[in-house]
Amino acid sequence: NESPPCWKVRALLHFYGLEYESVIAFPGAKVEGIDNTYHKIPKLVIDDVQINDSAVIFRTLAPLLTGKPLSTEEVELEQRNNIRGLLGALEKETVSSYWGIANATRVVTSTWSSWAFAPVKPVLPYLAGLIAPVPMLIFSRGAMPHGKDGPSITHGHAFRAALGTRAFFHGEEIGPLDLSLYGSLACFL
Repeated sequence: NESPPCWKVRALLHFYGLEYESVIAFPGAKVEGIDNTYHKIPKLVIDDVQINDSAVIFRTLAPLLTGKPLSTEEVELEQRNNIRGLLGALEKETVSSYWGIANATRVVTSTWSSWAFAPVKPVLPYLAGLIAPVPMLIFSRGAMPHGKDGPSITHGHAFRAALGTRAFFHGEEIGPLDLSLYGSLACFL
């Protein structure tokens, strides 16, 4: 439920004021009332119609929410914001770097206040960062799709170039592509 694609869809639904019920599910997990033949998340069900994949959800809802479909350029940019592209590159760069793991550990343990944990809390992030070579090795073997289409900086440059001088990808107003990027980045902050 904390995956970047789920964040993207929640950002879209929240911005447009659509009520929804979030169901915690993991990729491949069986959830009653949901077609589980698609093994990834998110899955959105509207009036008994299931829409799978965040990019498909965005393409399907954009015309209903904004009155016009995503342009060809916006569809291409949204497709870039996936596990092989920006999202995956950010995940890969976070979990395979010392500081990514250390900072994630610091955030996760920030609310832990047990007296027994107190002596370990200041050093745990630094110790956790030492496992960074393990994910680096896993990613270097090429078995994971994360970031296969290049590092996050490459995707960032493509989005920046497409934005140009506009305030938002949709002109003067926030639109689905802006929300897609916001949702993708927000889960890393």
